Amino acid sequence: MHRARSLRRGELEPLANLMSQVGLAGRFSGDATVFGADPVIRSPHRLAEASCTAHLLIAAAGAAIWEARTGASTDIAMDVVHGLHHLHPTHSWGRPATPATSVPSSSRSTGSSRPATAVT
Repeated sequence: MHRARSLRRGELEPLANLMSQVGLAGRFSGDATVFGADPVIRSPHRLAEASCTAHLLIAAAGAAIWEARTGASTDIAMDVVHGLHHLHPTHSWGRPATPATSVPSSSRSTGSSRPATAVT
């Protein structure tokens, strides 16, 4: 099993590059973590890690907005199996998947101070 890789430790260079290109590097102060590594399936492409990178970029943007509004920093994380599952949700990839954390829709309409979703 692969260990977790962290943005803060400089282990997620593709995510760091994308964050810099879209202007999030100075606005996201939390940490991003990817659990696991490709290959998850036999492929010449790093599909799971690419999907995780895209999802974590979106989550970092949301966390940066949340921090600007509340001052609270947010750490984000995703497992490579979940990244691959987002590309093909009807297929099982060999490890049991746990659902992503999300806030019930009822709190969105009540003006809750919690963020709407979290990527795991």
